[in-house]
Amino acid sequence: MRRLVPHQYDDPDEFANFLRDPHQYFLSSLPSLFEPTKYMAVIDIISAHSPGEDWGEKGLTVNMVS
Repeated sequence: MRRLVPHQYDDPDEFANFLRDPHQYFLSSLPSLFEPTKYMAVIDIISAHSPGEDWGEKGLTVNMVS
């Protein structure tokens, strides 16, 4: 989850944390390792095609072999 730089009048405690250690504040705003891994897995599954799909000029046709 991304976080915006806090404003001193909106959240003084968060702004104090930002001023105390800006590097750690930036690192805490980055997503965990699990989130991008999950995203890549979902995109891979969605973009995979079935072996029976045939994308010709007329669009998608599915070859059913008995």
